[in-house]
Amino acid sequence: MESFDPQAEPVALSAEQSRFIEQIGVYYENFGIPRIGGRMFGLFLVTTNPLSAEELAQTLKASRSSISTNVRGLVANGWVEKVTIAGDRTEYFRLAPAAWEQVMERRRQSLTPLRNMAEQILETLPKDHPAYGQLEHMATWVTFLAQHYTDLLEVWKAQHPRR
Repeated sequence: MESFDPQAEPVALSAEQSRFIEQIGVYYENFGIPRIGGRMFGLFLVTTNPLSAEELAQTLKASRSSISTNVRGLVANGWVEKVTIAGDRTEYFRLAPAAWEQVMERRRQSLTPLRNMAEQILETLPKDHPAYGQLEHMATWVTFLAQHYTDLLEVWKAQHPRR
């Protein structure tokens, strides 16, 4: 693990970094992610030292509860990882080294239940049912998309080996 000083000064952001963080927050908000979650992700993109929940709250001027809720989502999606220091009970977080790979993998995996649901309903419907064609089209689309994510992941890994 990289070394860092947990007692370091609070994160100092340039005007450009602050603007970027806000833009990322708005971008992800347009996809249903709370703006603070997007802002946190933006902050992780422009910093390299792991940050505690308290540092995140102070830097982003957000409540600890909002930080806590959203950091769990970022960790669960593989965008952010938890970092610990021996003897320090504080949890720190940073951008996961494989964040972009994780985004593609999670999206690929999220398609499996959708494909399964489409295939299950198709098994129960007669082929002449009015909705059969659109459900079949859905199943085909999901399979197509999942294969492209698999292909994209292979290309990504070949071009961007983990450091």
